[in-house]
Amino acid sequence: MKKSIRLYHMIEYCNENRNFKLKDIMSEFNISRSTALRDIKEIEALGMPLYSSTGKNGGYTTIGNRNQTKIAITDEELKALVFTLSSISNVSKLPFQTEYQEILKKLYNNSNKKELINQYNGVFQYFNEDTYQLKNYKLFNEIIRLIIGNKSFKICYSQNYFKGQYKGIGILYKNQQWYFVVANIAFKLVKLLNISKIEELYEMGETQDCNDITMQNFQQFMVKNENAINIQIRSNIIGLNILKGYLWSDYMIENINEETYLFKSKVNVKDIDFIAKLIVTCGANVKVESPISLKKAVKAELTKIINMY
Repeated sequence: MKKSIRLYHMIEYCNENRNFKLKDIMSEFNISRSTALRDIKEIEALGMPLYSSTGKNGGYTTIGNRNQTKIAITDEELKALVFTLSSISNVSKLPFQTEYQEILKKLYNNSNKKELINQYNGVFQYFNEDTYQLKNYKLFNEIIRLIIGNKSFKICYSQNYFKGQYKGIGILYKNQQWYFVVANIAFKLVKLLNISKIEELYEMGETQDCNDITMQNFQQFMVKNENAINIQIRSNIIGLNILKGYLWSDYMIENINEETYLFKSKVNVKDIDFIAKLIVTCGANVKVESPISLKKAVKAELTKIINMY
């Protein structure tokens, strides 16, 4: 635990425990006697009013009424907060370098329902292998700055320099991946960029272009009509759920019978190969009805796999 965070929690501890001994601080924060003494001096310097006494019954006493802002939370609201914070805390590294377990601890320290929180905390358990960790916090915060400041920029992505200037629309988290939603200013065409593959962003200046593109409607701008191609995919319910997990600009689902569906959408012509890879992951649960170019692309992907064996 960082020293600044430890001191914060120590102040909370002193507010919650009006009388305590040095050994209590050492045990609570798993620190040595000398570190505990230094920390107590530091929180006193920060304004924590403590009175110390010596002798057999000596220790520390918090002087006065150090009121903290309290928020009235019902038992149901508390359960929802603990559930939410516990569930997302298994993403070990977060964009703002803040662990949600720390937020949960602050909620615990400022609550008069500790027993209830302990009960809920013991109920929820999650298994979610954290396969994706965002490590470049500097880049993430740079992305946020560009979005908020309405900045235009150029992009180096997977060792490729994109042509033209872009504007940031927002940040999307899907399937354990963080995506930067950007719009090409000249063509008003939206791309989703995996943040882990962004190598550099070059700020060009402020822009008021593409203000009509938001996180609520960006999918409408992912396909350019003159470059769009209609696709139709026959699917069972398993394949349909996989297909719906992808971010399409728009799609329709026609129910053929109880077990068969027809999935319809539009994609950019240049994205056909990518869509083919997605369809291959669906296995025998889907079959491309049209266009022929997508059928050929799927066959090409399957041939690559077969040739591996």
